Amino acid sequence: MLGTDAYLLNSFIDDINMDDIKVNIGEKINEIYKAKDKIIKLYNDNKNKT
Repeated sequence: MLGTDAYLLNSFIDDINMDDIKVNIGEKINEIYKAKDKIIKLYNDNKNKT
């Protein structure tokens, strides 16, 4: 029985870790898109000045 409990606990911990990783990846992707938008805006602003 201990084996089953340990297995369940382990997969529960794995699920938590995977959720954290997904959240972190999601946040990083959002940061990349925000940076991309800023770069495009700067580029367009600069282009409009000339």
